[in-house]
Amino acid sequence: MTTRKIAEFCSVMRYDDLPEAAVSAAKRGILDYLGVTLAGSREPEGRLLAQYAKRVGTVKEASVFGLDFATSAEYAAWINGTMSHVLEYDDTFANTVGYNIHPSVSVLPAVLALGEKLGSSGKDTLAAYVAGMEAQYRVGAVLGLRLAELGWNSTGVVGSIAATAAASNLLKLDTPKAQRAIGIAAAFAAGILRNSGTMAKPMYAGNGARNGVVAGLLAEIGYTGNESILETDFGYLVVFSGGKAGDLAEVASDLGKTWYLVKHGLGFKPYPSCRSTHCSIDAALHIRKEYGVDLNEAAEIVCKINPIHTRLARFHQPKTGYEGRFSIPYCVVTALGRGNVSLNDFTTEKVNQAQYLFSKVSFVHPEGWAGGMMDLNTEIIVKTKNGKEYSRHVAVPKGEPKNAMTNDELSHKFRECASVVLDSRDVQKVLDMVWHWEDIENTRSLMKIVARPARSGLI
Repeated sequence: MTTRKIAEFCSVMRYDDLPEAAVSAAKRGILDYLGVTLAGSREPEGRLLAQYAKRVGTVKEASVFGLDFATSAEYAAWINGTMSHVLEYDDTFANTVGYNIHPSVSVLPAVLALGEKLGSSGKDTLAAYVAGMEAQYRVGAVLGLRLAELGWNSTGVVGSIAATAAASNLLKLDTPKAQRAIGIAAAFAAGILRNSGTMAKPMYAGNGARNGVVAGLLAEIGYTGNESILETDFGYLVVFSGGKAGDLAEVASDLGKTWYLVKHGLGFKPYPSCRSTHCSIDAALHIRKEYGVDLNEAAEIVCKINPIHTRLARFHQPKTGYEGRFSIPYCVVTALGRGNVSLNDFTTEKVNQAQYLFSKVSFVHPEGWAGGMMDLNTEIIVKTKNGKEYSRHVAVPKGEPKNAMTNDELSHKFRECASVVLDSRDVQKVLDMVWHWEDIENTRSLMKIVARPARSGLI
């Protein structure tokens, strides 16, 4: 009864059960999520979804980041989740447990929307976040790379279950109701890889968050779903793995004893682009800084890389700012040309200005560099116009747990992102609240700040 095991954990786990290391790890995830969502609120995706929510009309019980707009918890989770993923700047589990997913952007929008609706405390929302993340690690780990091989987007598929686990915890559902909530969430879970580069792709995170809210609230009032949906014949794991999932019962057996959020950690992004571009960026930045080589001197740029990453970052001649986030050539020429890769680099205007440079970049796929999504090995070789060559190999990009960003670096990233929307006083206020999250008496105090924009751009 694996579904029951996860449901039971989510039903009974509370803040006081968490080790300090898990609390600290959760605060890092919360800070990063808040920053990337605030920055993402300035993109058209969130504004369009907010317009839709206004058109259909909903109760006002939860806030949308940066848009001075309240809607139902369901729609707030949907919009905020989408906005948090739109910049490709949010956290990942890549290179940790054998598969790639953007975990917080489905879990935290659900937690904060429900937390605002319920008036939940910081301790309660943090515990719910951890519950969702622990469930997500385990379900995703047994599905592994089979999701991507079959064309599924892991954030949409696994995020729905994770957000439901978190919602079940925050709603304090009993175990049978939490089981049914997971069954309901499985009816919603979906996401197709080929939508990358379109507005539909970041919506997978929003869908997962919305699904969690809806599944939890439906189960609370008595709606049912299959109580063994994860492990049953023709159930969730069988369908989404093509019948080749790992043993979830074994992986879930240590819930509440081993905290995967601590053991495996989160990968945070120093650059707002697909993780498959990051080793290339790190290598290009090193070459520029170490050898003084910049883009004007480059005659040819060779990228040795695992072929799966040229499929995931599939736009080799991007035409839009969003496609640029999934383009190794654009990210590399930007790193060499500017000595940095930041939020302001991913505009359609800047991508089009770089069109003539993409032909300088070629790819080589060395034998043995095909170890799946976890094999991030990349080597950049810059051949200059005067015949010299400079190279840099990167196996683990900056931000992964084995090459982690510090709290100061995460705080700097948060300031960069949040200042797109908030004034400096509110930026500092939110930063202080995150590092003392357990002292928050009511989630509404935080949401009141992040919902109100100090700058222009309302819907």
